Amino acid sequence: MGTGPNTYCEYPANYIRIMQRFLLGVDLLLDGSVRLWPVVTEEFWDRGFGQTLRWRDRTLHYRMTRDSIGGTYSGRVPQQVLVHFPPGSGTFDFAATIDGRSTHSVHPGRNPFVREGVLVDVTLPATREGGSCAFNIGRARKGGK
Repeated sequence: MGTGPNTYCEYPANYIRIMQRFLLGVDLLLDGSVRLWPVVTEEFWDRGFGQTLRWRDRTLHYRMTRDSIGGTYSGRVPQQVLVHFPPGSGTFDFAATIDGRSTHSVHPGRNPFVREGVLVDVTLPATREGGSCAFNIGRARKGGK
């Protein structure tokens, strides 16, 4: 394969944007929230995947599997995160911990735009300069099992 001005070469930045938006489903919404709506293969879901996002003096590091997402957040303002989980077998609720404490700020729900799976809404707290908060959101069988 040749190189030079007559050879097509996709810019690496375009490739990264395509992967972020269409495979990993990262969407920085106009209201300031972050939506994670991955469209990945079964192998990705089984093995897990993640990354670190940095924008507007905020950092969100996460690792996601079919049943959970966990990571850390740092930023001077609270951050709303919307996470789309694929359909699971059985009936599930979602539970969350933020800095080791259970929280009731998780709002799974049916959204008219979600055809399969569940969209979970959680707000991560603001952190001090140089600090971060750890979070974990996961499926829990109804009835706490």
